[in-house]
Amino acid sequence: MKSLKYIAIALILLVSATISAQDLGNIELPGLPSMSKPVQQMTRTELQQKIQEIVSVIQQLQAILARISGGSSVSGIPSNFTFQPTFKIGSTTEQTKCLQIIFNQDLSTNFKATGYFGSQTQQAVIQFKQKYSTGRANAIIGDRTVFKLNELLNQYRASQPANQPISNQLTSCGDSAIQEGEVCDKANLN
Repeated sequence: MKSLKYIAIALILLVSATISAQDLGNIELPGLPSMSKPVQQMTRTELQQKIQEIVSVIQQLQAILARISGGSSVSGIPSNFTFQPTFKIGSTTEQTKCLQIIFNQDLSTNFKATGYFGSQTQQAVIQFKQKYSTGRANAIIGDRTVFKLNELLNQYRASQPANQPISNQLTSCGDSAIQEGEVCDKANLN
């Protein structure tokens, strides 16, 4: 119990030290929950409730810290990354991997972010462009599509608390996702 309280205090100090009063603007730092009686006299239910209150304060502080430090990083995407219109079908790049992470979040596609720009990624590009009307329904990623991708990336960064990164949970098999326990047949990839 004390260690959670110390963590919350440390986060408050970290947030306070990281930002100046000017950076805070209208942000109000949450306070720690008070203890009405010693821990030894609390019931199990009271202790669980107090722990939840402290965890809630920690989560609020993590969200504030992420927001004022430029947003949390989206899992697998560097915090300073921005999309550029330099995609090539058939290539494997870090940018394509970031594209796949965004598609898994926005389009609810279920393929692993491998970085390979194959047929599934091409179909997801077409679906994305149709959804946001960013150009012809093809797999070419131009300036309007890149602008929308960066806009979404910034929205995800701003909305994600630091303790809940956007991530991918599937195993990769070329440009496809497979469930845990399935066998990848690389000889029959597109």
